[in-house]
Amino acid sequence: QDLVWKSNTSLGQAKWAKPEDGNTSGYYDICLKRDDKKVVTFTSVGATSMNFYPWMTKEGDYTFEVRTAGTGSTRSDWASSDSQWVDEKHVSDGSGQFDPSGTGGGSGKSSSGRYSA
Repeated sequence: QDLVWKSNTSLGQAKWAKPEDGNTSGYYDICLKRDDKKVVTFTSVGATSMNFYPWMTKEGDYTFEVRTAGTGSTRSDWASSDSQWVDEKHVSDGSGQFDPSGTGGGSGKSSSGRYSA
């Protein structure tokens, strides 16, 4: 799977490709990490992109991981992205956090995470 940050000027905008082997249910487990420590994980997300910026509330080196969420216990191995650095000046205030799998609450607001370098 190709996991990429969409750009360096739009923090937290992540995307990934469907597996080429066709082994997909169309749902993914996704995990955001800061300095190799888990920040947030979502299961069974029916999308191939995610705005992680609302969870980028501290300075650090962020990566995200994705795996195919199959039916039952069949899941692919985790694939990891390159890192994206967020400095103290550009961290999120935490607004816009929601559960993309639709299993929890949340404000439903979105945050673009844009800044000018």
